[in-house]
Amino acid sequence: MTNYNKVFRLPLNINLSLYCYQIIVVLFINVIIFINILLILTFFYNFLNKSCIFMLR
Repeated sequence: MTNYNKVFRLPLNINLSLYCYQIIVVLFINVIIFINILLILTFFYNFLNKSCIFMLR
């Protein structure tokens, strides 16, 4: 009985830690994607504003 508990406690801890790391990595990737989208949107916004100003001149 004690061997059974020892065998199955370790994988549970490993699975929980891997699950936590997976959540952290997914959140990190989502933050990076969100920042990139914001940068691209601001770039296009500035580009369109400048091009409209040049077209008006």
